Amino acid sequence: MREGRAILGRVVWRELTTPEPEKAKAFYADLFGWTYEEAAPGAGTAIRLGEVPLGAIRQAQRVGFGTGWVSFVSVDNVDASVVIASADGGGALPGLRDVPGLGRVARVVDYAEAMLAAVKSPPGTPVPPKAGVGAFCWEALITPDVARAKEFYGKVFGWRMQTAADGSTVFAADSTPAGQVASMEESPDARQHWRTHLRVESLDATREHAVRLGAKVLIPRRANPTGGSLAVLTDPTGVEFGLLEPARAD
Repeated sequence: MREGRAILGRVVWRELTTPEPEKAKAFYADLFGWTYEEAAPGAGTAIRLGEVPLGAIRQAQRVGFGTGWVSFVSVDNVDASVVIASADGGGALPGLRDVPGLGRVARVVDYAEAMLAAVKSPPGTPVPPKAGVGAFCWEALITPDVARAKEFYGKVFGWRMQTAADGSTVFAADSTPAGQVASMEESPDARQHWRTHLRVESLDATREHAVRLGAKVLIPRRANPTGGSLAVLTDPTGVEFGLLEPARAD
C-alpha cells in the first residue's frame, strides 16, 4: 500500500532500555507529560503523549548492557537489512522477532557498534504525524568518520543524502526536505553512537526543568543542522537524549 511504502526510511518508534525504568518513567512524565500503560508480556511499558503512541520503556537485564534509547527505522525487509549490515562490518543482536502492532524487528549494530533497529511495519502503516511538543522529532549520529557512516547507512536503510540548512549532509528517507530524518555530528574522539531528540517549545525552560528533575547537561545550546537549536542531556538514569527547539516561523 502507498502508506506502507511512504514510511520506508523513517523513524517510527523509540525504545528505552534502562536498569531503573520507574525512575525514567517519572522523569519523562514530569518533563514531557507522557503517560504509560503496560504492554504485552516482554514488550515493556508503552509510552503515550495524549493519544499518540511514542515507544516503550524496558527493564535492562543488567547494568551497563544495552542501555539507552534505540530508534526504529522502517525498512522493506528486516532480514535483508541485517544481511547488508553484516556484509559491511556490522551485524545484529540475536533475536529477530515479530512485535504485535509494530512488526518484524532486529536491532542492527554498525561497524563501530552504534545501534539502530530495523522494523518491517504492517502494510498500510501511516507516516508518523508531525512531532508535537514532547514527542520525538530528530536523530543524530555522533561519529568520527562521516564518510564511512554515509556509506554504511545508505546501504542498510536506503537513506539518501541531502544538504541541510547549515550546509552539512543529513540522511533522508526521500528527496524532499520533509524526508530528512537524521544528522551526522563529526567528532574525531567520540565513541560512535545515536542520539534521539524531543521537540520542546522553550529549550532553556525545558533544560532547566530537566536539571531540577535530576538531569545533567552535556551541551546547553547550539544550532541544529536543519534549523532551530538543540541541547544534549543525560536523564537521571544516565541515558543521553536531546532537546530540539524548532526555528521560529517568520
